Amino acid sequence: MGNSKEELIKNFCKDSGIEAWFVAKMEGSPGVLYGAFHSEGINIYKLEKAKPVLTQNHIWGNFTEATIDNFFAKTAIIFKGENHTTTLNIMEKGKDLIPLLQSNTELKITILPRPWWGKILGFRSKTKWKMAVAIVVYLFLIGKVVGTFGSNGSTTSTSAPVSTSEQAKKPPTQTAPDQASTQTSASAASSAPAPAPTPQKTPGSLGITPEEFTDRWNQALVNADSFPLKINNLKIESGSVQDTFTYMFNDSHGIMGTVNKSDGTIRDVMILAAGKDLADTSKAAGVIISWGLLIQATNPDLTPDQRGSILQDLGIMDSTNSLKGINKSVIRNNVKYNISQSDVTGLTFGASDPMDN
Repeated sequence: MGNSKEELIKNFCKDSGIEAWFVAKMEGSPGVLYGAFHSEGINIYKLEKAKPVLTQNHIWGNFTEATIDNFFAKTAIIFKGENHTTTLNIMEKGKDLIPLLQSNTELKITILPRPWWGKILGFRSKTKWKMAVAIVVYLFLIGKVVGTFGSNGSTTSTSAPVSTSEQAKKPPTQTAPDQASTQTSASAASSAPAPAPTPQKTPGSLGITPEEFTDRWNQALVNADSFPLKINNLKIESGSVQDTFTYMFNDSHGIMGTVNKSDGTIRDVMILAAGKDLADTSKAAGVIISWGLLIQATNPDLTPDQRGSILQDLGIMDSTNSLKGINKSVIRNNVKYNISQSDVTGLTFGASDPMDN
Protein backbone atom coordinates (compact mmCIF):
# COMPACT_ATOMS: atom_id res chain seq x y z
CA MET A 1 0.00 0.00 0.00
CA GLY A 2 3.09 2.25 -0.01
CA ASN A 3 2.64 5.31 2.19
CA SER A 4 -1.16 5.22 2.01
CA LYS A 5 -3.32 6.20 4.93
CA GLU A 6 -4.47 2.59 5.22
CA GLU A 7 -0.87 1.44 5.66
CA LEU A 8 -0.29 4.22 8.17
CA ILE A 9 -3.17 2.80 10.24
CA LYS A 10 -1.90 -0.77 9.82
CA ASN A 11 1.60 0.18 10.98
CA PHE A 12 0.16 2.10 13.93
CA CYS A 13 -1.78 -1.01 14.96
CA LYS A 14 1.32 -3.17 14.60
CA ASP A 15 3.31 -0.82 16.81
CA SER A 16 0.48 -1.16 19.36
CA GLY A 17 0.67 -4.96 19.28
CA ILE A 18 -2.36 -5.43 17.02
CA GLU A 19 -2.11 -7.45 13.79
CA ALA A 20 -4.77 -5.98 11.52
CA TRP A 21 -5.75 -8.33 8.71
CA PHE A 22 -7.75 -5.66 6.90
CA VAL A 23 -7.87 -1.86 6.99
CA ALA A 24 -10.91 -0.23 5.41
CA LYS A 25 -11.63 3.34 4.40
CA MET A 26 -15.08 4.16 5.79
CA GLU A 27 -17.68 6.89 5.78
CA GLY A 28 -17.51 9.00 8.92
CA SER A 29 -19.72 11.67 10.38
CA PRO A 30 -18.16 13.93 9.42
CA GLY A 31 -15.14 13.08 7.31
CA VAL A 32 -13.40 9.78 6.63
CA LEU A 33 -12.64 7.06 9.15
CA TYR A 34 -10.47 3.94 8.95
CA GLY A 35 -11.46 0.58 10.37
CA ALA A 36 -8.74 -1.86 11.41
CA PHE A 37 -10.11 -5.42 11.52
CA HIS A 38 -8.14 -7.78 13.77
CA SER A 39 -8.54 -10.97 15.80
CA GLU A 40 -10.32 -9.26 18.72
CA GLY A 41 -12.61 -6.91 16.83
CA ILE A 42 -12.60 -3.59 14.99
CA ASN A 43 -10.72 -0.44 15.91
CA ILE A 44 -11.96 2.71 14.19
CA TYR A 45 -9.59 5.63 13.77
CA LYS A 46 -9.63 9.13 12.42
CA LEU A 47 -6.53 10.97 11.28
CA GLU A 48 -5.59 14.19 13.02
CA LYS A 49 -2.51 15.84 11.54
CA ALA A 50 -1.57 12.50 9.95
CA LYS A 51 -1.75 10.74 13.31
CA PRO A 52 -4.30 7.97 14.05
CA VAL A 53 -6.73 8.69 16.88
CA LEU A 54 -8.94 5.86 18.18
CA THR A 55 -12.62 6.86 18.10
CA GLN A 56 -14.46 3.52 18.48
CA ASN A 57 -13.73 -0.07 19.41
CA HIS A 58 -15.99 -3.05 18.72
CA ILE A 59 -15.36 -6.56 20.07
CA TRP A 60 -16.40 -9.61 18.04
CA GLY A 61 -17.98 -11.11 21.13
CA ASN A 62 -20.65 -8.41 21.06
CA PHE A 63 -21.94 -9.60 17.68
CA THR A 64 -23.41 -12.82 16.38
CA GLU A 65 -24.12 -11.93 12.76
CA ALA A 66 -23.27 -9.51 9.96
CA THR A 67 -25.54 -8.53 7.07
CA ILE A 68 -23.72 -7.26 3.98
CA ASP A 69 -25.27 -5.05 1.32
CA ASN A 70 -23.05 -4.47 -1.72
CA PHE A 71 -23.75 -1.24 -3.57
CA PHE A 72 -21.70 -0.02 -6.51
CA ALA A 73 -20.07 2.80 -4.59
CA LYS A 74 -19.77 1.17 -1.18
CA THR A 75 -20.43 -1.88 0.97
CA ALA A 76 -22.73 -1.50 3.98
CA ILE A 77 -22.20 -4.00 6.81
CA ILE A 78 -24.62 -4.24 9.72
CA PHE A 79 -23.15 -6.04 12.73
CA LYS A 80 -25.79 -7.35 15.14
CA GLY A 81 -25.68 -8.87 18.58
CA GLU A 82 -28.08 -9.37 21.46
CA ASN A 83 -27.48 -5.87 22.81
CA HIS A 84 -25.34 -4.26 20.14
CA THR A 85 -25.91 -3.10 16.56
CA THR A 86 -23.56 -1.00 14.47
CA THR A 87 -23.36 -0.18 10.77
CA LEU A 88 -20.11 0.40 8.90
CA ASN A 89 -20.06 1.83 5.38
CA ILE A 90 -16.93 0.60 3.61
CA MET A 91 -15.97 2.99 0.82
CA GLU A 92 -13.36 0.87 -0.98
CA LYS A 93 -12.72 -2.86 -1.49
CA GLY A 94 -15.65 -3.88 0.67
CA LYS A 95 -16.05 -7.14 -1.23
CA ASP A 96 -12.47 -8.09 -0.31
CA LEU A 97 -13.46 -7.94 3.35
CA ILE A 98 -16.24 -10.53 3.07
CA PRO A 99 -14.09 -13.71 2.82
CA LEU A 100 -11.86 -12.41 5.61
CA LEU A 101 -14.86 -11.99 7.91
CA GLN A 102 -15.96 -15.50 7.01
CA SER A 103 -12.57 -17.05 7.76
CA ASN A 104 -11.44 -14.93 10.73
CA THR A 105 -14.66 -14.60 12.75
CA GLU A 106 -17.50 -16.81 13.94
CA LEU A 107 -20.15 -14.40 12.71
CA LYS A 108 -23.07 -15.63 10.66
CA ILE A 109 -22.58 -13.79 7.36
CA THR A 110 -25.60 -12.89 5.22
CA ILE A 111 -25.07 -11.25 1.83
CA LEU A 112 -28.22 -9.55 0.59
CA PRO A 113 -29.13 -10.55 -2.98
CA ARG A 114 -29.88 -7.68 -5.32
CA PRO A 115 -30.50 -7.28 -9.03
CA TRP A 116 -27.66 -5.21 -10.40
CA TRP A 117 -29.80 -2.09 -10.72
CA GLY A 118 -30.80 -2.44 -7.07
CA LYS A 119 -27.19 -1.89 -6.03
CA ILE A 120 -27.25 1.72 -7.18
CA LEU A 121 -27.42 4.08 -4.24
CA GLY A 122 -30.33 6.06 -5.67
CA PHE A 123 -32.52 3.00 -5.30
CA ARG A 124 -32.60 3.40 -1.54
CA SER A 125 -35.03 6.25 -2.23
CA LYS A 126 -38.66 5.25 -2.56
CA THR A 127 -39.16 7.93 -5.21
CA LYS A 128 -39.40 6.13 -8.54
CA TRP A 129 -38.10 9.10 -10.51
CA LYS A 130 -34.97 9.44 -8.35
CA MET A 131 -34.40 5.74 -8.75
CA ALA A 132 -34.71 6.14 -12.51
CA VAL A 133 -32.21 9.00 -12.50
CA ALA A 134 -29.79 6.76 -10.63
CA ILE A 135 -30.08 4.27 -13.49
CA VAL A 136 -29.14 6.97 -15.99
CA VAL A 137 -26.10 7.95 -13.96
CA TYR A 138 -25.02 4.32 -13.76
CA LEU A 139 -25.50 3.82 -17.49
CA PHE A 140 -22.99 6.50 -18.32
CA LEU A 141 -20.56 5.44 -15.60
CA ILE A 142 -20.57 2.02 -17.25
CA GLY A 143 -19.83 3.71 -20.55
CA LYS A 144 -16.70 5.28 -19.05
CA VAL A 145 -15.42 1.89 -17.98
CA VAL A 146 -16.28 -0.13 -21.06
CA GLY A 147 -15.84 2.60 -23.64
CA THR A 148 -18.13 3.85 -26.33
CA PHE A 149 -19.32 2.00 -29.36
CA GLY A 150 -16.84 3.54 -31.79
CA SER A 151 -17.11 4.25 -35.45
CA ASN A 152 -15.08 1.12 -36.22
CA GLY A 153 -17.99 -0.94 -34.95
CA SER A 154 -20.45 0.47 -37.42
CA THR A 155 -21.13 -1.15 -40.75
CA THR A 156 -21.05 0.69 -44.03
CA SER A 157 -22.36 -0.23 -47.41
CA THR A 158 -19.64 -1.30 -49.88
CA SER A 159 -21.74 -0.67 -52.95
CA ALA A 160 -23.91 2.30 -53.80
CA PRO A 161 -26.30 2.89 -56.66
CA VAL A 162 -24.94 4.98 -59.49
CA SER A 163 -26.44 8.46 -59.32
CA THR A 164 -28.29 9.98 -62.22
CA SER A 165 -25.59 12.66 -62.47
CA GLU A 166 -22.94 9.97 -62.96
CA GLN A 167 -25.08 8.32 -65.57
CA ALA A 168 -25.38 11.60 -67.42
CA LYS A 169 -21.56 11.86 -67.61
CA LYS A 170 -21.24 8.56 -69.54
CA PRO A 171 -20.61 9.06 -73.28
CA PRO A 172 -23.49 8.02 -75.55
CA THR A 173 -23.18 4.75 -77.44
CA GLN A 174 -21.75 5.46 -80.90
CA THR A 175 -23.66 4.37 -84.00
CA ALA A 176 -21.97 2.34 -86.70
CA PRO A 177 -20.81 4.50 -89.67
CA ASP A 178 -23.21 2.95 -92.18
CA GLN A 179 -26.12 3.46 -89.82
CA ALA A 180 -25.12 7.04 -89.07
CA SER A 181 -25.11 7.94 -92.76
CA THR A 182 -28.71 6.85 -93.21
CA GLN A 183 -30.13 8.59 -90.16
CA THR A 184 -32.65 11.31 -90.83
CA SER A 185 -33.23 14.27 -88.60
CA ALA A 186 -36.45 12.65 -87.44
CA SER A 187 -34.78 9.38 -86.49
CA ALA A 188 -31.97 11.26 -84.76
CA ALA A 189 -34.51 13.12 -82.69
CA SER A 190 -36.32 9.92 -81.82
CA SER A 191 -33.08 8.22 -80.72
CA ALA A 192 -32.08 11.05 -78.37
CA PRO A 193 -31.78 9.87 -74.74
CA ALA A 194 -34.84 10.41 -72.58
CA PRO A 195 -34.52 12.95 -69.77
CA ALA A 196 -33.16 11.46 -66.56
CA PRO A 197 -35.91 10.79 -64.01
CA THR A 198 -36.14 13.24 -61.15
CA PRO A 199 -34.62 11.60 -58.07
CA GLN A 200 -36.97 11.10 -55.13
CA LYS A 201 -36.28 13.66 -52.45
CA THR A 202 -35.24 12.36 -49.04
CA PRO A 203 -37.09 14.44 -46.41
CA GLY A 204 -34.60 13.60 -43.67
CA SER A 205 -32.13 10.90 -42.74
CA LEU A 206 -30.09 9.65 -39.80
CA GLY A 207 -27.60 8.22 -42.28
CA ILE A 208 -27.92 4.58 -41.19
CA THR A 209 -29.95 1.65 -42.42
CA PRO A 210 -32.21 -0.42 -40.15
CA GLU A 211 -29.60 -3.21 -40.28
CA GLU A 212 -26.83 -0.86 -39.11
CA PHE A 213 -29.09 0.51 -36.39
CA THR A 214 -29.86 -3.00 -35.13
CA ASP A 215 -26.17 -3.97 -35.07
CA ARG A 216 -25.19 -0.83 -33.15
CA TRP A 217 -28.06 -1.23 -30.69
CA ASN A 218 -27.29 -4.86 -29.88
CA GLN A 219 -23.55 -4.23 -29.53
CA ALA A 220 -24.20 -1.36 -27.13
CA LEU A 221 -26.59 -3.60 -25.19
CA VAL A 222 -23.62 -5.70 -24.02
CA ASN A 223 -23.19 -3.07 -21.27
CA ALA A 224 -26.71 -3.69 -19.96
CA ASP A 225 -27.62 -7.21 -21.02
CA SER A 226 -29.59 -7.82 -17.82
CA PHE A 227 -32.53 -6.17 -19.58
CA PRO A 228 -34.59 -7.83 -22.36
CA LEU A 229 -33.84 -5.11 -24.89
CA LYS A 230 -32.20 -7.07 -27.70
CA ILE A 231 -33.61 -6.48 -31.18
CA ASN A 232 -33.91 -9.92 -32.77
CA ASN A 233 -35.61 -9.16 -36.07
CA LEU A 234 -36.51 -5.66 -37.18
CA LYS A 235 -39.15 -6.17 -39.86
CA ILE A 236 -39.69 -3.39 -42.38
CA GLU A 237 -43.28 -2.76 -43.46
CA SER A 238 -43.69 -1.29 -46.95
CA GLY A 239 -45.73 1.90 -47.22
CA SER A 240 -46.98 4.04 -50.10
CA VAL A 241 -44.72 6.99 -49.22
CA GLN A 242 -42.24 5.62 -46.68
CA ASP A 243 -41.55 2.29 -45.05
CA THR A 244 -41.90 1.76 -41.31
CA PHE A 245 -40.81 -0.60 -38.56
CA THR A 246 -42.06 -1.41 -35.07
CA TYR A 247 -40.41 -3.59 -32.44
CA MET A 248 -41.95 -4.13 -28.99
CA PHE A 249 -39.99 -5.23 -25.91
CA ASN A 250 -43.24 -5.69 -24.00
CA ASP A 251 -46.84 -4.60 -24.38
CA SER A 252 -46.08 -0.91 -23.78
CA HIS A 253 -42.35 -0.35 -24.40
CA GLY A 254 -40.93 -0.48 -27.90
CA ILE A 255 -39.35 1.20 -30.93
CA MET A 256 -40.98 2.79 -33.97
CA GLY A 257 -39.29 4.31 -37.00
CA THR A 258 -39.67 5.37 -40.61
CA VAL A 259 -37.39 4.39 -43.49
CA ASN A 260 -36.76 6.42 -46.63
CA LYS A 261 -37.71 4.58 -49.81
CA SER A 262 -35.15 6.57 -51.82
CA ASP A 263 -32.02 5.24 -50.10
CA GLY A 264 -33.14 2.81 -47.40
CA THR A 265 -31.88 4.93 -44.50
CA ILE A 266 -33.80 5.62 -41.31
CA ARG A 267 -35.59 8.95 -41.33
CA ASP A 268 -36.42 8.97 -37.64
CA VAL A 269 -36.74 6.54 -34.76
CA MET A 270 -38.43 6.85 -31.38
CA ILE A 271 -38.86 4.84 -28.21
CA LEU A 272 -42.38 4.56 -26.85
CA ALA A 273 -43.29 3.92 -23.23
CA ALA A 274 -46.41 4.18 -21.11
CA GLY A 275 -46.68 5.94 -17.79
CA LYS A 276 -47.04 2.61 -16.02
CA ASP A 277 -43.52 1.69 -17.19
CA LEU A 278 -42.02 4.45 -15.04
CA ALA A 279 -44.19 3.46 -12.08
CA ASP A 280 -42.34 0.15 -11.86
CA THR A 281 -38.66 0.31 -10.90
CA SER A 282 -37.32 -2.43 -13.15
CA LYS A 283 -39.42 -1.28 -16.14
CA ALA A 284 -38.30 2.32 -15.59
CA ALA A 285 -34.70 1.14 -15.65
CA GLY A 286 -35.29 -0.62 -18.95
CA VAL A 287 -36.93 2.44 -20.50
CA ILE A 288 -34.13 4.80 -19.53
CA ILE A 289 -31.43 2.38 -20.61
CA SER A 290 -33.17 2.10 -23.98
CA TRP A 291 -32.80 5.87 -24.32
CA GLY A 292 -29.07 5.50 -23.79
CA LEU A 293 -28.92 2.71 -26.35
CA LEU A 294 -30.73 4.90 -28.88
CA ILE A 295 -28.15 7.65 -28.38
CA GLN A 296 -25.28 5.19 -28.82
CA ALA A 297 -26.83 3.65 -31.92
CA THR A 298 -27.46 6.98 -33.65
CA ASN A 299 -24.36 8.84 -32.41
CA PRO A 300 -21.60 6.26 -31.84
CA ASP A 301 -18.75 8.78 -31.78
CA LEU A 302 -20.01 10.56 -28.65
CA THR A 303 -18.09 10.02 -25.43
CA PRO A 304 -19.98 8.84 -22.32
CA ASP A 305 -19.85 12.40 -20.94
CA GLN A 306 -21.32 13.76 -24.16
CA ARG A 307 -24.07 11.15 -24.13
CA GLY A 308 -24.82 12.10 -20.55
CA SER A 309 -24.99 15.78 -21.48
CA ILE A 310 -27.86 15.01 -23.85
CA LEU A 311 -29.98 13.64 -21.02
CA GLN A 312 -28.78 16.45 -18.78
CA ASP A 313 -29.88 19.13 -21.25
CA LEU A 314 -33.22 17.39 -21.74
CA GLY A 315 -33.81 17.65 -17.99
CA ILE A 316 -33.83 13.90 -17.44
CA MET A 317 -30.90 13.88 -15.01
CA ASP A 318 -32.67 16.30 -12.66
CA SER A 319 -34.61 14.17 -10.20
CA THR A 320 -36.72 17.18 -9.19
CA ASN A 321 -38.22 17.39 -12.68
CA SER A 322 -41.50 15.78 -13.62
CA LEU A 323 -41.94 14.15 -17.01
CA LYS A 324 -45.58 15.25 -17.10
CA GLY A 325 -46.07 17.33 -20.25
CA ILE A 326 -42.35 17.54 -21.00
CA ASN A 327 -41.33 18.54 -24.55
CA LYS A 328 -37.63 19.32 -25.01
CA SER A 329 -35.10 18.89 -27.80
CA VAL A 330 -31.31 19.07 -28.22
CA ILE A 331 -29.02 18.57 -31.22
CA ARG A 332 -25.73 16.67 -31.20
CA ASN A 333 -23.62 15.87 -34.28
CA ASN A 334 -26.49 16.64 -36.63
CA VAL A 335 -28.93 14.41 -34.74
CA LYS A 336 -31.93 15.90 -32.97
CA TYR A 337 -33.06 14.21 -29.74
CA ASN A 338 -36.50 14.93 -28.34
CA ILE A 339 -38.41 13.80 -25.27
CA SER A 340 -42.12 14.45 -24.94
CA GLN A 341 -45.08 13.25 -22.92
CA SER A 342 -48.80 13.55 -23.41
CA ASP A 343 -51.88 11.65 -22.36
CA VAL A 344 -52.42 10.68 -26.00
CA THR A 345 -48.96 9.52 -27.12
CA GLY A 346 -47.51 8.56 -23.76
CA LEU A 347 -43.78 9.07 -23.22
CA THR A 348 -41.55 9.22 -26.31
CA PHE A 349 -37.81 9.65 -26.78
CA GLY A 350 -36.71 10.07 -30.38
CA ALA A 351 -33.85 10.77 -32.77
CA SER A 352 -34.27 12.53 -36.11
CA ASP A 353 -32.61 14.73 -38.72
CA PRO A 354 -32.71 18.34 -37.43
CA MET A 355 -33.33 19.54 -41.01
CA ASP A 356 -36.41 17.34 -41.35
CA ASN A 357 -39.53 19.49 -41.13
